[in-house]
Amino acid sequence: MQGRLSAIAGALLVGAGGVGLYFAYEAQGFALAALCWAALLLGAFLLVSGLSRFFADFMAPQKSVESTYSETETRIFIQCLGAMASADGKISSEEIAIIASIHDRMLGLAIPRERISKILEDFTPSFDIRAKLGAERDKVSPAMRERIIKSCFLVMMSDRVEEKSETGKIHEIGRALGYSDEDTDDLIAMAGV
Repeated sequence: MQGRLSAIAGALLVGAGGVGLYFAYEAQGFALAALCWAALLLGAFLLVSGLSRFFADFMAPQKSVESTYSETETRIFIQCLGAMASADGKISSEEIAIIASIHDRMLGLAIPRERISKILEDFTPSFDIRAKLGAERDKVSPAMRERIIKSCFLVMMSDRVEEKSETGKIHEIGRALGYSDEDTDDLIAMAGV
């Protein structure tokens, strides 16, 4: 809206400055001509910046401000990504940033790193993601299950090294979500494209 108003104001200033400049030169009013030049320059600036802001807003992808996924699904999503991140040891702050980035990319909604850290507080060496998924798998939609597997792959490849423990963990998560190892591999292949 502001871009459109700025463009309209700029166009009016350019028009008024051009007409005023013509009459100022006819009347040989050089002070008025200088004022008209200033109006032309300001109008051109407002017109260009207003149009660029208008088209940037118009062309920008629209993001949903509310998630279509339940709180339970979001928590399970984060916990699965945390299980992948902790497969090679402790979860680092870099891995939390990666999880936040993947959450934004896959679910279309930004999540604060503090919230991720809070969800992952329970992670200890004895945390069993299979038991967690087994108890709550029915609360996870099929679409979210696919996103979980694809996102786990993104976490696994974030350090550009595929470790055996991480590959085993993603298959473990896949089985807990009701996928065979082959189905999990197919979802991984789709995520890698």
